[in-house]
Amino acid sequence: MIYQELTKEQVKLIKSLHKKKGREEHKLFIAEGYKISEEILESNYEPEFVVLPGNANDDCNNLADKIAKKYSAKIFKTPRKIFESLSDTETAQDIMLCVKIREEKVVTTQSFISLDRIADPGNVGTIIRTAEWFGFQQVLLSKGCADLYNPKTIRSSMGAVFKIKCIQNVDLLKVIPEKFFGHTILGTFLDAKKYINEIEINNNFGIILGNESQGIQKGLENIVSEKVKIKGNGNFDSLNVSVAAGIVMYELALKKLIK
Repeated sequence: MIYQELTKEQVKLIKSLHKKKGREEHKLFIAEGYKISEEILESNYEPEFVVLPGNANDDCNNLADKIAKKYSAKIFKTPRKIFESLSDTETAQDIMLCVKIREEKVVTTQSFISLDRIADPGNVGTIIRTAEWFGFQQVLLSKGCADLYNPKTIRSSMGAVFKIKCIQNVDLLKVIPEKFFGHTILGTFLDAKKYINEIEINNNFGIILGNESQGIQKGLENIVSEKVKIKGNGNFDSLNVSVAAGIVMYELALKKLIK
C-alpha cells in the first residue's frame, strides 16, 4: 500500500473537526482507535482518508490497508508528535479516520429512544451503546443534545453510533406526534404513579429521556402516554440519565417488547 505525507491543509482540516462547527461545515468527523475503526469498516459509513503515525503498530497498518481497499481511501502517515497533536485523547491510539457524516431518516414502524436536550456526550454515547445492546434500531436526538459526532460521544458509545440509526436535531414536539401516531410514548418522571416494571404495552413504543438537570420539557410532557419511574430503596432523588436509561431498557427487554 502506498502511503502519502499528511499536508498542512489536512492537519488544519482535522483540527477543525474537533469542533461541531467544523464538522457541520465539512460534513466530516474524526474517529480514533482500532476498535472504533473496525466498527466503521463493518458499517455503512465511508472513511475519506486514514491517518497513521510513522511508527504505527502492525495491526493498525493492516486495518488501514483493509479500509483503503474497501473504500478507495488514501492513507497518510505523519510523525508521531504531529499525530498526537491531532488526537482528542491524552494517549493517542495508532489509527485515525476522517469519515463522511451520514444523514439518517426516522423509521415510523419501529420503536425508538428519544433524547431531550441531553447535553453530556458521555451520557449520549452510553445511552446509544445500551440501546444497541438491547436491540433498539433508532435513537432520536433533539436539538440541544450533545453532538453525535463529538469524539467523546463516539468513544463512550464504543462505536455503537455506527451500528444503530441515530438521527440528530430532531424536533421531538413535531416528529413524535406526526411520525409515531399510535405508538405508546413513555416518559421518565420522578412524580410518576407507575413503576416501569408495572406497565403493559401491546404495540410499538417510544421512550423519552430528559435533560440531566431539567428533565423532560413541558411541551413533550403533553404527548407522553405513560409516565413511569424507577423503583429505588435509597434516599437519593434521581439517577444519572444513562443509568436510568439502561434500567428502563432492561425492564422493557424482560417484557420482550423491544423489536
